[in-house]
Amino acid sequence: MIEFIFNKWLNKEQQYDEDVAVASNPANVEISILLMARDKWWLSLLIILSFLAVTVFIFIYKNGNIKEYYYCYLPTIIFYSWFSYYFSEKAEKFKKGNANPGIVISENPTQIAVSVELATQGGHYPAFKIIQDNSLKNARIGDKVSTVADYNGWVDNLHWNDVNPETVLSLSKNPEDEQRIMGTFKQEFWDFIEENKHHIPKDFETNGLYKIKSDFSDWD
Repeated sequence: MIEFIFNKWLNKEQQYDEDVAVASNPANVEISILLMARDKWWLSLLIILSFLAVTVFIFIYKNGNIKEYYYCYLPTIIFYSWFSYYFSEKAEKFKKGNANPGIVISENPTQIAVSVELATQGGHYPAFKIIQDNSLKNARIGDKVSTVADYNGWVDNLHWNDVNPETVLSLSKNPEDEQRIMGTFKQEFWDFIEENKHHIPKDFETNGLYKIKSDFSDWD
């Protein structure tokens, strides 16, 4: 019920700027608030505390002492203001963000090499972005996964400065989302990953961005 209320409200309120860069392969995934809190203990704790505060607020309101105990519900207002912004930003990313293929390159922890194209105005600026995803419990090296990403930088530049992928399964509870997005990746995408994963150093770092510099790319 909580998840339904948040999703319906935020999906209604969200506005998108048509002047910003448009993803070549938009993911169009609806995220789950429960999955969002699953791997973030601090977020789970804040949600629990906020609903406790709401309960106290309702009790105080019914007893007519709302002005006297304003400090009991003020933290709730602050939290929900912050959380609604955080959730809407994440929802927009998974709705309008670009879908990219990735493969598991490490277990315990599960780390994924995501193949991304950073070009904004033509050219070819390929790279691998390494991410860690603890929600993929049974992942094995070589497994294929789908991800959703937003990009950092200016669209007027030749390429983006950075990219922030997340796996589809980390926030989507609909298994059809993973199947649908995986179906958008042509075999040549996976072949490209296999042929170029040697560009990832053995001592790679989580959140590391590794440019694929070769004859076919436009990196300096």
